[in-house]
Formats: sequence, structure tokens, C-alpha cells
Amino acid sequence: FGLTDNHFCDPQLGVHCVYVDSQDRWWHTSKDTLEKISGRTLHAFATLSVAYLHFLATATATEALWLAHQTARRYGKQMEDLAGRYAAEIEAPGAEKPALLAQACDHLAYVKETCDRAVMSAKRFMLREERAQGHLHLLKLQRHTRRLLDLEKRRLKELAGCEPGALPEPEDSGDIAGLRPFRKFVGTATYANIPPEKRAEAGSPMWMAYLQCALFWADGKLTFKEITRRIDYEFQGHPHARTLAKHFRFMAEQGMLQWL
Repeated sequence: FGLTDNHFCDPQLGVHCVYVDSQDRWWHTSKDTLEKISGRTLHAFATLSVAYLHFLATATATEALWLAHQTARRYGKQMEDLAGRYAAEIEAPGAEKPALLAQACDHLAYVKETCDRAVMSAKRFMLREERAQGHLHLLKLQRHTRRLLDLEKRRLKELAGCEPGALPEPEDSGDIAGLRPFRKFVGTATYANIPPEKRAEAGSPMWMAYLQCALFWADGKLTFKEITRRIDYEFQGHPHARTLAKHFRFMAEQGMLQWL
């Protein structure tokens, strides 16, 4: 979703894109020529594509509820694993328990929120006359994940023996942390229409998946610090706030987004 050659995944367009991909030894080289194409691979790709399209074209409540159950099961496992990881960190010697507990509760709530949206999206597969009853089934699945969230948060709180602390402010974003960015363009950011001398100030955003993802959340509803926390959960490894703040400020200066 974060690549500039796949802008249709923009939530403003609402078109789901499935990426079937493989890389062989000639991929992105001068030896990637037509005679290297494998008929067997093309046949497999066509089979997968037709099967997927057939599912989209013929799905009803039966397939929708199956997908929703699988989605809830997968996210439930993710929440349990995530709670276990935070439990280990809380029990470590010298752990900052209030800060860890705050992050754990926020992270688990984010996973649950994402699960709810994914589960409810299954309703799109239902026929019009199936949606009222199907909606009730999906609400039951959401109640399951809500109970799981409450259980894991209670367990972590008992383990830590304290109340959650305050979530930290993102780096280098004091003036924009509480503002809500609103993106004024569709698709992924490239800075192609900005003069090169100005574009060089921020650097190219074209292959920064976490920046493109952050822009998908820049719909005027979430604050910058809320977006930053979501990005850190999705792209774990190193903090992203400083780079995000630089690019968001640059795009605001160029009229690509505005602060609400």
C-alpha cells in the first residue's frame, strides 16, 4: 500500500488492491527479457487471479461471515501475543511500568479498533437482503474482541501493579502534536509538481511506506500524535515521528495538506 505505483489503495478511492508478487533472479535487471517468461508461472498467476475474482463476484453472507470469523480469530491471536510481549517487558528488571502499561493499553486498543473495521468490512460481500441480519452477526464478533481487550488490559494492570502513565509526545512535533492534518490530494505523495530546489529540502517520499500510510490517516479526524503512534505500531523498529513531522510540515507549506 505504500508504493507510488499502487495509488489505488488510497482510502479516498476505496478500491482494494491485491498484490500477487514474486521476484526471480532476473527481476529488475537487464536480463529480465521476454524469453525468460515461464508459461507455468503465467498459468498459476492467471488461476489465482480468476479464483480471486470469482470469489469477489459470487460472495454472499456465507463467505462474508467466514471471512469475518477468520479475521476476528487472527486478530484475537495477535492481541494475545501482543499482551504476552508487553507482559514480559513489564516484568523485566528496572522496567518503567506506568509508561509500558500506557503503551500496551493504547497498542491493544489500536489492534482492536483495526479488527473492528476489518470485521465490519465483510458486510460489503453480503447481498442487500442479507445485510441487516449479517450486521448483527458481525456485532457479536466485535463484542468478542472487546471482551478480549478488557481481559488483557486487566491482566497487564494486575501484573504491573500500577495505573497507566501518560503516553509520550512524538519527537520534534510540539507545535503540531495536537493538530489534525487533512490531506488535500488523492494517491501517494511524490512531490513531482514541486520545484527540485524546494523538493530537496524534505527529500523524496516515494518509497517511504510508513509516510504514505500516515497520509492515508490524514483525514482530519486523527491528531498528528495519534497518527504517529499508529505508525510506530505498524512499522516497529525505530521512531518515525521526526521524519513524519518534517514531511507533514513541508506538505503543509506546499499546500498539500492543512492543519485543523
